[in-house]
Amino acid sequence: MCGISVIINGIKILEPINKNGQNKDLKETITTSTSTPTPIAIGDYYTIKNDIESRLINRGPDSIKSKLIEIKCFQKDIDKEISISMELISSVLGLRGPLTIQPLTDENNGNTLLWNGELFGGYEIGIHDNDTCLLLHLLSKINENESENQEINENEIERELIEIMLKIKGPFAFLYWQEKKRKLWFGRDVLGRRSLLVNNETIINDKPSLIISSMGSFPNGIDDSIRLPKWDEINTFGLFSIHFPKIIETNIIHFKIHPWDISNINLNIGMISLDYDNDNDNEEESNTNTTTTTTTTTTKEIEEIEGNNIDQLHFYPFGRREKLDIEKGEWSEKVFNDYVNGFYEAISDSINVRLNNLPIASLEIPDLIRAPFLQEKPLPLVSRLGILFSGGLDSMVLAAMSNKHMETPDEPIHLINVAFGDDDSPFEEYDKVPDRKAAISGLKELQTIAPNRQWKLIKVNVGTKEMEWAKKIVYQLSYPAITIMDMTICLALWFAGRGEGILHGEELKGQGQQQQQRYMTTFVYPRFPYLDESLISYLNGIELPYICDLSLPQGTGDKRILREVGPIQFGSRSSKQLNKNVPARITQKCGKDVFSFTTPIYDPLQDPGYEALQKQKLKQKMSLERKEKKNKEKSEKIEKKINFKNQQEKQKQQPNDDENILRKKEVKNCN
Repeated sequence: MCGISVIINGIKILEPINKNGQNKDLKETITTSTSTPTPIAIGDYYTIKNDIESRLINRGPDSIKSKLIEIKCFQKDIDKEISISMELISSVLGLRGPLTIQPLTDENNGNTLLWNGELFGGYEIGIHDNDTCLLLHLLSKINENESENQEINENEIERELIEIMLKIKGPFAFLYWQEKKRKLWFGRDVLGRRSLLVNNETIINDKPSLIISSMGSFPNGIDDSIRLPKWDEINTFGLFSIHFPKIIETNIIHFKIHPWDISNINLNIGMISLDYDNDNDNEEESNTNTTTTTTTTTTKEIEEIEGNNIDQLHFYPFGRREKLDIEKGEWSEKVFNDYVNGFYEAISDSINVRLNNLPIASLEIPDLIRAPFLQEKPLPLVSRLGILFSGGLDSMVLAAMSNKHMETPDEPIHLINVAFGDDDSPFEEYDKVPDRKAAISGLKELQTIAPNRQWKLIKVNVGTKEMEWAKKIVYQLSYPAITIMDMTICLALWFAGRGEGILHGEELKGQGQQQQQRYMTTFVYPRFPYLDESLISYLNGIELPYICDLSLPQGTGDKRILREVGPIQFGSRSSKQLNKNVPARITQKCGKDVFSFTTPIYDPLQDPGYEALQKQKLKQKMSLERKEKKNKEKSEKIEKKINFKNQQEKQKQQPNDDENILRKKEVKNCN
């Protein structure tokens, strides 16, 4: 994982001008917001630069470097030359080939690339070659031999760059500076597998600025009482470019949109991801904006504005499933089996390409941020491969197939499983979490099919205190996805990604005392086989009922095709711990509410149904107590009857016992 960022200071950069000559894109046209937020003044340039660098270094600890580019433009309205600063910052985690420090510049033409991605296909590359170097070489060859006087078709040149990026199979986000053309390109892959955020509402040194970064920057800290910098996710409908012409009319320039799909070349989609309202409640609050969204829109609104179907805002580079259903009687077991075989090969290839260039295993753990109450570092647990392991169907398939493709049969594979609980909970309580129970069962099954493999189940047990400590860190990492649901998921992923916990089977050590030795795995980079382009393309060619059929019982029809290549199911308790004591009717709406550090997820004083809920709980409690009392009285009566009956039997037996004793004495005396 690498971290990339650019800080452009000294000029206002806006959306493209639309057909009506207004400075609005589709997003702005349909937004429900009536006012433009006031830009946030950061003050010192180096304050925000240092803050960004401190965050990026955590994504790429092997190197961090910046490159400052000064751009001169003649501004007509003031009849004066102005200076624009553009600082490119990149950190690198070296995984492939020799360590390549970024920003990487082609010395022949001055073009500079910042690359946060992986090349799994699309171009020929050795498993130990560096993809950053290859990509810079490909991009720099565009219009390499053009002369100053040569007439060129700028659209064709731009399209060539887009085609180069579109051909890449693998996740990416990038920044690319074309020196001669004075143009900055940026964007991310169609599936959005790498983060790239934009902030266009910040004033630095009294000048307008635009910041693009792998993650948001919060130099003034995180606090619900202050307005946070406005970071938005860059959409994945295409790439974007900013041209800095030598002569400008005013202190404003516009970025350009380059849709992936050439048939929609004139579609004005904007830079920021559109936010589709997936809430079905007809409440007033569902039509309001929050700090996490740039707009609230519906399919109907977009259709009315564009006069086209919503599908035109999406690009399908991996094919579309035109036929969603099959007619009655058309189901074919043979066809299904063929699809299963094809799916097996596709997921197998996806895993194989992600395992064939794993770096050499590190013998040391990374220097991660630690809670003040957990300063003692864990022991390193060496491995090149780990799996975020729920013990469910998806992770079991990944584990079993990873075992198949690993070079040596005894190389360790780490299975990381997260469970949330109370601070004073013993490890046995964590092991009762559904995910944990499934993971332990899954481990046993994997040990059966591959007994020579060193399967290590790392159990990440997260108490309330540790979860509270992590909230602000995870909040910043997941921003702008900061609803309660987002935080619930991200907290589990963050703790899983750290890979720190106790080893299954080593919970109890020494003289009957509970000692929990903490370990940390030494693998650090995520890869996502289920988001492989070829795999998606294959599945898109299959009729939906062969993939999943929700008319069938749960556990049968869901993930139908995947169930043919792996067993088991899964669940987690992070949501339960985070939303402790919160009524279910509240948590069902958590997906649209913004997470807050100072405001509780659920405030009973603000809940009109709280009093009725408490009465219901009290009624249930009293009813339970009455039942328990009756059961106790009933048990006592039964016990008394049994005791009385036993006493009667004993009394009946007593004369016979006395007579036998006398006879024995007489016999003894006679002898």
